[in-house]
Amino acid sequence: MQARFTTWMAPGLLALAMWLGAAACGGTRPPEADALPAASAARGPENKPSAVRLCTAFCDRSFACGLGPGEDCVRRCAARHRDNPHIRADFAWRLLTCLDAIDCPFVADGQAFRQCHEAMTRQLDITKALRHFCFQSARKAAQCGRRDDADQGECLDRYRYLEDSALQAGAACLAKPCAEVPACFGASFGMSR
Repeated sequence: MQARFTTWMAPGLLALAMWLGAAACGGTRPPEADALPAASAARGPENKPSAVRLCTAFCDRSFACGLGPGEDCVRRCAARHRDNPHIRADFAWRLLTCLDAIDCPFVADGQAFRQCHEAMTRQLDITKALRHFCFQSARKAAQCGRRDDADQGECLDRYRYLEDSALQAGAACLAKPCAEVPACFGASFGMSR
């Protein structure tokens, strides 16, 4: 995981990394969305899994894979990373389900969170707020001379797991001067510390 606040848009994975962390990650493939229990994917935001709950799923899976993460795995994982209220509830539940069942090789090589994040993000619907944000963001990036960050398709994949309210706040950042936009995105998406 790398911080890219010096670039136009921070990778979608960065938000998760700052939420939970990359060090606590890692089979042959993550579970598909079709394998997710409908009840877990449909739970409301008031019951969204916390960083502690997601770290518990990862640590339990690591232990089941024979990797012996240590008795303070959950505490260390959750202490380094905080909850991000801007993450969609359906994404958080899918992530939890994926971490509970991910293949051991992903856990062993430190890829559990990354693999689950990528697989579960692709299963989310693209909202109207996301389309609006990505269109406006691409236009602003082009105006600011940041052609590498003007790809709307990449934006649609990168920010799909964020709540509409965060995307609307991010769209408001686009009225700021070019140099201020990345930090404003960080604050709007819960990525700044």
